[in-house]
Amino acid sequence: MAYCTLYFVAYIENHAAAPPLALKGAKCDIAAEYTKKKNVIRLMLTDQSEYLFVTHDPVEMNQWQSKIQFHAGTIENLFFTYMLSLLLV
Repeated sequence: MAYCTLYFVAYIENHAAAPPLALKGAKCDIAAEYTKKKNVIRLMLTDQSEYLFVTHDPVEMNQWQSKIQFHAGTIENLFFTYMLSLLLV
């Protein structure tokens, strides 16, 4: 079964700094209650791990949030789109 994975580009001594993050079923929202920095999104994975990402501005924050959320449910989105297209025929 295919699903999206988020890779980080940070390397330490020619090794990946961390394993890739599996986005399937993850939730991504705007971390409005986080006050240390502005324009922060929160990524919550199905294994209960949580990551915060800081963006440059609100536009970029919304773009990242919507793209991550879309790809977290890509298989379900494609299935829903396909089923909807069958109903509309």
